[in-house]
Amino acid sequence: PACRSTPAYQGDKHDILATYQYRKLRSDLPGKVRVPAAVAAAEGSLRSRGYGIRTSSATEDRGRVEAVPPDAGLFEEVVVEVEAVGAATRVEILIEPMGDESRSRAIMDGVLTRLGL
Repeated sequence: PACRSTPAYQGDKHDILATYQYRKLRSDLPGKVRVPAAVAAAEGSLRSRGYGIRTSSATEDRGRVEAVPPDAGLFEEVVVEVEAVGAATRVEILIEPMGDESRSRAIMDGVLTRLGL
């Protein structure tokens, strides 16, 4: 069922927990990762997969990237939100309209690789 969460470790050392639930993949990265760096990594990960960046914005506290796949159907887009949460930097990936765990995890792997995690 879509409401069940699916946790899995990702990253170079397989030490970054990312949980997929309600069409969204969420991971809390170490606080040393600044929001603008995570947003830039998300942009790079998406571009390398052929996505077109529709919008991208970042402050030290939060950021957002909206992208469309090269073969986009109606309402298809990827939204990556980044937010400083306590001592962590939270990254959330949502693929609209239906969600896609494997694509979300592939994008997250690209983000983590670009951040050296």
